[in-house]
Amino acid sequence: MDFREKLLEGQFIKTVELCPPKGIDCSALITIAKKIGGKVDAINITDNQRANIRISPVAVCTLVLREGITPICQLTCRDRNRMGLQSEILGAAALGIEYFLFLTGDHTLIGEDPRAKAVFDLDSVQLMAIANQFTVGEVANFIQEAKGFDIRFLVGIIPLKSADMARYMNKYIPGIKVPNKFVDILEKAKNPLTEGIKIAKETINELKGIADGVHIMPMGVEEYLEELI
Repeated sequence: MDFREKLLEGQFIKTVELCPPKGIDCSALITIAKKIGGKVDAINITDNQRANIRISPVAVCTLVLREGITPICQLTCRDRNRMGLQSEILGAAALGIEYFLFLTGDHTLIGEDPRAKAVFDLDSVQLMAIANQFTVGEVANFIQEAKGFDIRFLVGIIPLKSADMARYMNKYIPGIKVPNKFVDILEKAKNPLTEGIKIAKETINELKGIADGVHIMPMGVEEYLEELI
C-alpha cells in the first residue's frame, strides 16, 4: 500500500522532515533516510528552509527515491515565479516524485542573505490549485478552520532541546506556540533534551485518534528519530 492509499484508508501516518545540506554531499541525509525509511510512510525534504541556501529539494528527493523511500518534495513560493514553480513540479514528476508540500515560504529578510529578492508571485493556496493533478499538502495553523474539507491532518512535532529553544520559537517562529507548562518543565529538568523527547513522545501518543498522523521535524536531534517513530 503506497502513501496515497494509506492517507485515503485513514491509517495513522508518520512522516519525517529532513533538511538538505548546504553543499552537494548528501551522504549524511541519505544515511538517516535509510535508517528510518522502513519505519515512516514518507520523508519530507525542505526547500531552502528558513530562507537559507541549500541544495535543491528535487535533487535530494530523487536520491531518496533511489533508495526505495517515498519522498515528499517541499516547494516554497518565495524563490520562483509561477513558471518556475510549474517547471520544477513537472521536472520532479518526470523523475518519479509524486508528493509535494507547498508553502508560501519565510521571507528572505530573515535568512542568511537578506539582499535576495523574494518573488511570491503565487501563494501556497494558489500553487496547490495549479498542481491539483498531484498529491499535494498544505500547512494550516488552525485545524478548526479547515475541518470542513475532505483532507487529512498530520500534526507537526518539533522535539524541544531546551527552555531557551522553546522561548525562541515562541518569539520568532510564526504559527508556533509552546505552552508555558512545557517551558517550565524544560527549565527545571536536569536533562532538558531527554525531557523534550519525552514530551514529544507523549504528544504523539495523545494525537492517535485525534489527528490522521504526525510530521516529525527533528531540528538537530535526528539521533532520536527511531525512538520517536
